[in-house]
Formats: sequence, C-alpha cells, structure tokens
Amino acid sequence: MPVYSLPKQSLPKLILSCTKSFEVIGPVQKENYLAYESIADPETLVLSGNTYVPAKPFFLPPREELFRFEDGAFITDRPAINQRIFIGIKLCDLNSIKKHDMLFVKEYQDQ
Repeated sequence: MPVYSLPKQSLPKLILSCTKSFEVIGPVQKENYLAYESIADPETLVLSGNTYVPAKPFFLPPREELFRFEDGAFITDRPAINQRIFIGIKLCDLNSIKKHDMLFVKEYQDQ
C-alpha cells in the first residue's frame, strides 16, 4: 500500500478543495472543549487535544426519522446521504466505530 505525506502548511488548501465536493468534519474549539463539527474554514480545525464530544453521532444519529404519516398516508423519505471526510479523528473514536460495525454486521436473531 502506498504511503503519502502532506506538508502541514498544505492542509488548509486540501480542506478547502475538499469542501467543494464533500462535508469535511473535524475537531473544532467550542467554548471550553473540543467537538467534531462540519468545517468550512480550515483555520477552525484543532488537531491537538482530545475531543469531549465523540464522532459517533455522525455515524449513528441519536434520532432519525424513518417514516411519517401525512393525511393518512404512510411516507418513507430517504434522507440524502452526504459524502464525508473526517480529519483529525482520534483512535478511540475509530475503535468505537469499529466495535459498532462488528455488532451490526453479525446476524442477530430475536428471541
């Protein structure tokens, strides 16, 4: 597998070019903690420190509308799937996502 490196000063240019086609998500400074958010300005990206809020809600939202009823009709709108790029995601968040994948990939039989 080829390995590529990017000079740190080129990262803002890369992020700006990616935001044209993708939603770029990374750690940003909130009032007194770091959290993952969509990034429009590369200067808001903080690559040092640990995030207080995990990346999991981007993969498994706490609430998701699957269907609804309008005027007696059953409506199932499929939300648009955004293509995303994560920058600065920590290893603990990646391991958490991997664990969830293992749970959802296996067949589970209701009892």
